[in-house]
Amino acid sequence: LAPYFVEWVRNQLDQRFGSALYRSGLRVYTTLDVDLQRAAQEAMDSGFVRIERGPGFRHPKYADVIAKKDRKQDNQTAYLQGLLIALDPQTGEVRAMVGGRDFKDSKFNRATQALRQPGSVFKPFVMTAAIAGGVPVSHLQVDSQFSMPNVDGTLWEPQNYDPDYRGPINMRETLKHSVNIPTIKLALEVGMENVVQYARRMGIRTALPAFPAVSIGAADVNPMQVAEAYSVFATTGYRPTARAILKVEDGEGRVLVPEAKPQVEQVLDSATTSIVRDLMRDALDHGTGYPARD
Repeated sequence: LAPYFVEWVRNQLDQRFGSALYRSGLRVYTTLDVDLQRAAQEAMDSGFVRIERGPGFRHPKYADVIAKKDRKQDNQTAYLQGLLIALDPQTGEVRAMVGGRDFKDSKFNRATQALRQPGSVFKPFVMTAAIAGGVPVSHLQVDSQFSMPNVDGTLWEPQNYDPDYRGPINMRETLKHSVNIPTIKLALEVGMENVVQYARRMGIRTALPAFPAVSIGAADVNPMQVAEAYSVFATTGYRPTARAILKVEDGEGRVLVPEAKPQVEQVLDSATTSIVRDLMRDALDHGTGYPARD
């Protein structure tokens, strides 16, 4: 039902119990919600099929690749991959996890082990740094052609997804339409070091160089850390630590690992997170995130 989740749990137990894990008949109580896991798997499966059937899809298809493979394990697969994490933002309890398309073909868990570019997922961290620094939502940046020199002397010329420029645009409209250039300019005004510090405070522990491209998601991050960081918006300032194991007993019912309280830490004030959450809601209701409402 949830092979990537189970393997994640097994690795944690192996680190704690060693070989005893495989001969002691432990009872492990986890955070997994069976109904949510089934729904998560169905959503991912239908999404994979929908993308592969799209008119612009030009990559090898899963069924064709699997038909020709000898099931050699590999972290890299030629076909479309994806991941899903359903995490309770109040407690950090992982309710569902899909770490890849086919556990038998690739046991690499893209939810917990991968490093991926977050793209526009990173933009709320820029908004957080700005708002926490006293920048009002009405503050304007000019969406126009933009370039700056790289350290190697070449020229960096970022583009928006939409080729048209909007001119003066505030933070709400910038996030609603996921506009790159005003986001970069805002990050430079606030200071890339500040942006990186806020992302780290909220839970991103992978390396984040303070380069302008990071503001639009160019640095690789860990998906589970992103899930923890986004929980800060849902809880108005509190970051949970993701967890899968609630309690462990031996075969006789004696408790070996008692159920502990969730590990939650306040990392931001409620005012800042409430404002950013409102901006994100607007993007979901009226902007680029609207398809998620379907």
